[in-house]
Amino acid sequence: MFSLSRISKKARGTAAGALAAAGIASAALAAPVLAVPIDSLSAIDGPGHTYQLGGGCAAGLAPASGITLDWMENAGATTVAPAVTGTLCLQKTKGEFRVAIEYFDNTHTQIGVYGSRSSTGNGAALNTFSVSKQGPRVLSSGVNHVHVTIQQRVGGVWTDVGPFRFADYP
Repeated sequence: MFSLSRISKKARGTAAGALAAAGIASAALAAPVLAVPIDSLSAIDGPGHTYQLGGGCAAGLAPASGITLDWMENAGATTVAPAVTGTLCLQKTKGEFRVAIEYFDNTHTQIGVYGSRSSTGNGAALNTFSVSKQGPRVLSSGVNHVHVTIQQRVGGVWTDVGPFRFADYP
């Protein structure tokens, strides 16, 4: 092992700098480069603007912008863990809602549903909830596309409501 304590102060600074630079360079060479497939999806707006998922909302209006779906692909493109970000907006409702990511294979068979924390409106003109939901990491060869949807819990059962958005895995 190389010791800096046996070197003069001037040489110690130079040696430490050289070691640090070498360490950074080797770390940069060893670090995997992550792929970044990110899809921009249009906003979801339910009937009468009761429930929405978008980039922001205002009472009585449709969402201001869309949502983002990041596939969170690993460096080798062998696994993905889709993540959705946006704002869940509830208007004039006391219903309980969540955002769900639904995984599908190439035969359009659903292979999993992963929901965000539930959010309940209080009947006000506008309730907003930040959503950042990532599904589990799975083999990329097994996921053909995902749906992003809003679900409502009625009688203890989560049910898709309104329109959904989808993205195909590249």
